[in-house]
Amino acid sequence: MKRMIPFCLAYLSIFAGCASTREASEPSDLTGEWRRDDGASYLFVMSGPQVLGRKTHAADFGCRVALELKDTDLRGSAHFSRLSDEGCVHTTAWELRVVGSDRLEGRLEGVDFEDFDKEVGRSWETHSFQRVAGLEAPVAESLLHALESQLEADARLARGDREGALLCLTRAESVSPPEARRIEERRLALGAEPSSPPSPAEEPAATPATERDASPSAEPKPEPVVVAAPETEPQHDTKPAPSASLSWQDGEQLSGIADLQLAEGNGWEGDFHAFTESWTFEKGTPAADGPFNDVSRFYLGTPATGSPVDVASYARRLVEDADFQDMGFTYSEISRQESRAYGWVIEGLVVDSSDAASPPELGLVVRLEVGDFRLLCRGSRFASPALRAEALALCEALVPVLQAHSQERTHSQGHTEEMAAFLALLDGSDEAVSAALKAHAVVGIDSAEMDWYMLSHPQRVAHEGDTFVYDFKSGMMVRSYALSWQDGRIVRIENRGVR
Repeated sequence: MKRMIPFCLAYLSIFAGCASTREASEPSDLTGEWRRDDGASYLFVMSGPQVLGRKTHAADFGCRVALELKDTDLRGSAHFSRLSDEGCVHTTAWELRVVGSDRLEGRLEGVDFEDFDKEVGRSWETHSFQRVAGLEAPVAESLLHALESQLEADARLARGDREGALLCLTRAESVSPPEARRIEERRLALGAEPSSPPSPAEEPAATPATERDASPSAEPKPEPVVVAAPETEPQHDTKPAPSASLSWQDGEQLSGIADLQLAEGNGWEGDFHAFTESWTFEKGTPAADGPFNDVSRFYLGTPATGSPVDVASYARRLVEDADFQDMGFTYSEISRQESRAYGWVIEGLVVDSSDAASPPELGLVVRLEVGDFRLLCRGSRFASPALRAEALALCEALVPVLQAHSQERTHSQGHTEEMAAFLALLDGSDEAVSAALKAHAVVGIDSAEMDWYMLSHPQRVAHEGDTFVYDFKSGMMVRSYALSWQDGRIVRIENRGVR
């Protein structure tokens, strides 16, 4: 049996569209009930630039959404888990644009499954959303608290940490009976004892989802909500990260970019986004034609799975594909395309492919390949070439930090140079595993299906003589393999399944 589920994940890098260098006003608060063009209903709550949400009815899978608003671009992810046992955790990307105070348009990534457990393909679908009701403040606040706990639980489940997910759900506070009931259902699916009888103030029973989400069904019943006019001014309650200068101060242990500690100065400010595991950096400078600041912005995260690794192919996609990096935007000119010892640099001009009259913006993409770290710095909103050069310098300042920690990690895990070189090749792209095995495994080795998947972010979990057991990130799943080494080459691979 093959089914398609429109999962919505946390993509490992934030995507935001270009705009003019003058900071645009943000759309109105997106809190409310939204109806998708296929009939599916979602509740969204906005907190600062973050928009969290959930699907109101589900038959087989629950869906939680984590998005971020930049100008009019709304991008990020949703997380799905099976209702019966919180298994089969998957994620896909959402890329939307605010086209009116009550309308969203864009595309959602879908996943093809066989028997709900084996992923066999992914594709994009175009959708629109229409706001049909608002939410009163108490309802929105309860929804926000509940979703924060549920999304943190989703992140734990994606790492195979069911106990941690259960703890996150158990600690959920300040939630209304409908949200508490949903959290209790997830706790029970994880094997917890019932905490209390469900409140009578429940939502309607779940109805089957649309065909893309699960099985064909009747029209879902509308979920009761408290109608209120949306607030004109969203509440910004997120705390910004420390200011960043052109130097980085690393902590005692660097396991990922979330552990970076940024020095103060130079006007750049950074926010780390836990849901997408990426940074957004901004710097305001006085505008030449008015009282407002021009805002320069770039992002630091991990490369999108399957994106080109070499600089020429990446640059070509920037020019040819309007939906490759920033939905609706392409590079009209590549002025710089250089390989570096740490990776590569691309600079050029970015234009809105749907608006020929829009002025071009300065663009920058930097790929860092240092040890077992793979990072991407990218921006298409710089007030001047000097500010773009500052962003490049800030990204390049990461190189010695990553080098030092990559060497420490290699030494602490007991890797030989050959093992470290093998792991460094696994960057999540389509052909990376096949190429790595060809370079570092004996001829004719049984791959144990390792080359079927796009693997990255290796973490050693066990050491058994000459055999090393690793967990690899595969989308939002974790796959485990045992690799046996002899004379600097892999001689045996054992597939230890999905965690």
